[in-house]
Amino acid sequence: MEGRIFNIQHFSVNDGPGIRTTAFLQGCPLHCAWCHNPEGIDSRMQFLWYEERCTRCGACVKACPTGCLAFDDKAILRRDISRCVECGDCALACHYSALECRGMLMSPQSLADALLKDLVFYDVSDGGVTFSGGEPLLQSAFVAKTAELLKQKKEDLNIAVDTSGAVAWWAFEKVLPFVDLFLYDVKQVDAALLKTGTGGELAAVLDNLARLSETKKTIDLRVPLIKGYNMDERFASHLLTLVIGTRPRRLHLIPYHAHGEKKYERLGLDRSFEHFATPDRAELDWFASFLSDHIEVVIGG
Repeated sequence: MEGRIFNIQHFSVNDGPGIRTTAFLQGCPLHCAWCHNPEGIDSRMQFLWYEERCTRCGACVKACPTGCLAFDDKAILRRDISRCVECGDCALACHYSALECRGMLMSPQSLADALLKDLVFYDVSDGGVTFSGGEPLLQSAFVAKTAELLKQKKEDLNIAVDTSGAVAWWAFEKVLPFVDLFLYDVKQVDAALLKTGTGGELAAVLDNLARLSETKKTIDLRVPLIKGYNMDERFASHLLTLVIGTRPRRLHLIPYHAHGEKKYERLGLDRSFEHFATPDRAELDWFASFLSDHIEVVIGG
C-alpha cells in the first residue's frame, strides 16, 4: 500500500490542538474556486515551475525521458501531462530549484516514521498529527493504516482528519477507530451554490456530518468566509441551523485569503480571484456574534 503526499508541514498550530505535523494528501473530489492548495486537487504528481528562478538552460527538457517538457515561443515551460511518467528527473536535473515535484509516493510506515520524528513536540504541547489535503479520505485505507501505526507507537497521540465530507461514508468508517478529531469543512449550505463553487453535492456532505455526529467523535467545523460567495446573513442563518442540529464542539471561521494565487501560475493553471474578497474585522465579528450563543466560535485556525 502506498499513498501520495504533496507536503508534510511541521510545527503547525492551525490544524488542531497544540503543535502538530500535518500530512497533505494528494487528490480532491472538489475544485473550490478559491483553493489555496491547488497542487493537491489532481491525484497525479504535480510540477511547480518558478519562472523567476529559471535560466532556460534546458537541463530539465533534456532530462525528461518522454519529451513531455518544452519551452513555448514565450519561453514559458509547458508540460504535456498525457506523456508524463512522473519520474521527477526534470526537477532533479534543475540546478536552480526552478522545478518542484509535489505528490511523492510513501508507504504507511515511511509516513508514520516521518511524523513520529516530531513526537517530542506533540508531548510538550498536547499536539499531534493531522491528515489534510486535498481530501485525505480519498486515501482512507492509507490514512487508517498510517494512523494505526502511529497509535501503536503512542496510544494517546491525538490524530485529526481535515475533511470536506465529500466522500462516501465507508471512507469515514475506515478511519473512525483511529481518529480523535474531525476538522469538518462547511463551505456552503445551499446546494446550488456549493455545486457552482466547488462541484460538491450538499446532500452527501450533510449526511456524512449527521452520521459523524452520531459517533460521538469530536468535531470542529471549519468555515471559510468568502465575500462574494458565502459572507451573508442567509448563510449565517443556515449555518446556525446546522450547528444546532449536529452539535459540534467548536466553530472556526477562517477568513478567505489569496495566498495560493501564485501557485496557479506555477502549475500552469488559469484561475481568477477577482470575484472574492477577504471580510474585514467588523464583518467577522458580526458573523461570530450571530453564532456564539450556540457554539464556541474561533476566528482563524
